Amino acid sequence: VWKRVRSHPPLSLGFSQRKWNKIVKGMGPNNQNKNGGEKKPIEPSRMIVVIDFDTFQISEPNFSYFADIVTFLVGANGQNKKLFGSEPEVVLLLHSPGGEVTSFALAAAQVARLKNAGWKVTACVDRIAASGGYMIASQATQIVAAPFAMVGSVGVIAETLNFYNILKNYGIQSVVLKAGEQKNPITSYGQVSDKDLKIKQQDLEETHQSFIDMCRASRPILDPNVCNGMVLSGEKALETGLIDRVLTSDDYIYEKITDGELVMKIHVVSVASERTMFAHVLQILPHIRQKLQSAFASLSGGRRGRVGDGLSFKLDANLISTVVQGVAFASMVRRALFNSGLFNKR
Repeated sequence: VWKRVRSHPPLSLGFSQRKWNKIVKGMGPNNQNKNGGEKKPIEPSRMIVVIDFDTFQISEPNFSYFADIVTFLVGANGQNKKLFGSEPEVVLLLHSPGGEVTSFALAAAQVARLKNAGWKVTACVDRIAASGGYMIASQATQIVAAPFAMVGSVGVIAETLNFYNILKNYGIQSVVLKAGEQKNPITSYGQVSDKDLKIKQQDLEETHQSFIDMCRASRPILDPNVCNGMVLSGEKALETGLIDRVLTSDDYIYEKITDGELVMKIHVVSVASERTMFAHVLQILPHIRQKLQSAFASLSGGRRGRVGDGLSFKLDANLISTVVQGVAFASMVRRALFNSGLFNKR
């Protein structure tokens, strides 16, 4: 990397290659010490990848994106290549009150994939990780929670409304056809018997036990007495093994930065946002906005800019944004055609 830095002087600043070499000579790594021997090589910084889990459950959970990111991280740091170096870490910013057991169990399995692939996974909870949210956190290498963050709720719940008696009072008959006595024992319109309730309760008990086994397999220090649906926070959660440290996510990430680790964050970008990536360019680059305003103002004040005595040209920020987007798009197309080699002379 340092060789590439030395071989690319900033020509735009007027530095020649010779002058640039003198400037960066004292900045680069020196493998020789004063006694002529070799210095001990500097250990590279560990890579810390921050993932905000909240971005995957806007409106409704969609954990397929999370699975794609996990697949990328696992593949990028496999046996044959180490794009993220040795001993990389994922910091998972987790905020979830739970939800459908199948979806959150799948997300928890993705966290386990990361850990099994050699990644250290730290789940940071600043507000809440309950039920399915804690199921995901339990698969991490360690759980860090803020002092008043709510964690736990290791339990399963199912609730529904049954309108059978109301419909019967109005003379409306509900017809439910099933093949298999344990197929959907509780319906909204059919009659629910004690046997049906027993079947459903047994399903919930089995799911709850699987939930407990999943958490304790990854966290042997977890007290089974708190796996009854209770929610704890702070030191109480630490004492019962629900978490490993009482600390906010900001403090944990700051620790990594001060330790010299290389911290980066993954952002989920949709196709729509890619298309409008230049939409607010004038807010980021105000000097471009001023130049365009001056150019359009001069046109509107000149002979060509006047349409009539009663009409004047009014500059619209949307028009400037459109112009900038058009110029940027044309530049991208031009660069793509140039790189394609279609117009190279033979």
